[in-house]
Amino acid sequence: MRSSAAMSLALMGRSGSRNASAVTRARVLSWALVGVLGLAAVPAAAQVECEVREENRVYEVKARFTAPVSPSVAWEVLTDYDRIAFFVNAIRSSRSYRSADSLIVHQHATVGVFPFRRSMQVDLLIQETPGSRVAFEDILGNDFKFYRGSWQLDARGGQVEVSYRLESFPYAVPFSAVGRRVIAGSVRDLLEQVRSEMLRREAAAGGWSAPRDSSASKEP
Repeated sequence: MRSSAAMSLALMGRSGSRNASAVTRARVLSWALVGVLGLAAVPAAAQVECEVREENRVYEVKARFTAPVSPSVAWEVLTDYDRIAFFVNAIRSSRSYRSADSLIVHQHATVGVFPFRRSMQVDLLIQETPGSRVAFEDILGNDFKFYRGSWQLDARGGQVEVSYRLESFPYAVPFSAVGRRVIAGSVRDLLEQVRSEMLRREAAAGGWSAPRDSSASKEP
């Protein structure tokens, strides 16, 4: 049997180990929190503009980017519902279900960063205005009280401007300052990856040139 002195040393060792583990966990959590808060200090990528506002746990997002791609390629990417998981990292799975009068896209996504990383699911009821707008609204209600928004395409010369809008009330979010930063980071990542896919497909198609103004060739 161990002596009482040996037992005391063993207990002290375990206590010290637990304390060290607690300190280590606290340091990891602190650095993770600093990393999340640091998102605010990282400037948005030059191609993406993003603004997030929060009031009473309702988050409003306005974001946009431009890309030198054809409107048809931009539209193809935005409506590639079944393949979005291949070019947007946060989307774990995406599947569309079409009927005669509706289009629903079920998506499973992982958003945020540790320790505020969450898995979320939505069933998006899609309304398309061909070539220009995709409106969506969650009808599942599993992770959001409401989640609705849109993608808008506008051709401008040799580029396409893509505008993204979102209004959401998530059931589980960190306090507002961190929530805004997590959502802003997720939206920037989303738009950057969508833009990159547009550029990739445009390059694969051989690029495009904006159509010339037909009025310039008219005779007086």
